[in-house]
Amino acid sequence: MERKDKIKQALYKKYKRGAMLQTAEIIECVTIHYPEIPKSSILPSDFCCNHRNKDPFSGKYHIFKKIGRGSYELL
Repeated sequence: MERKDKIKQALYKKYKRGAMLQTAEIIECVTIHYPEIPKSSILPSDFCCNHRNKDPFSGKYHIFKKIGRGSYELL
C-alpha cells in the first residue's frame, strides 16, 4: 500500500469526513497506525485539493481541504 493510501486509511479509522484537523493530529493518527512512516514525511499540504507546493505530486491526491496554516478539513 502506498504512503498516501496509508495516510487516508489511518485517518478514516478515527475521523469522519468533514473533521477539522491540525497537522499534529494528522501526524499522530498516521504514526499510531503506521509507525514505519516517518513523521517528517507526513505533509498534509501535499494532499490538498486547494493548495499546491513544489512537490511534483502536490495536489494530485486529495485527502484534505486546507482551511488555514496547519488546519485541514478531511475530505
